[in-house]
Amino acid sequence: MGTTRWCGGRAGHRPVLGGALVAISWHWVFWFNVPFGLAGSLWGAMILHEVTGRSEDRSFDSLGTITFLIGLTASSTASPRAGSRLDSRS
Repeated sequence: MGTTRWCGGRAGHRPVLGGALVAISWHWVFWFNVPFGLAGSLWGAMILHEVTGRSEDRSFDSLGTITFLIGLTASSTASPRAGSRLDSRS
């Protein structure tokens, strides 16, 4: 609960900060995002550990791959078309 509130509850300032940075110069976005991304990656490498060991079954998951590709294709196809469908009804 605490992590969700910390991450989601304070997200309202991000568009404002991003807009202010872009108003200065779009290059400033990288001066903020790159250090935070590197710090997050470093934190993840130091703190997060794999909880479970590797399974003995290391075969290729055909069904999972097909399901993933169908879902990815459907969402990639539907997302751009959703706005155009709504505009054509009016």
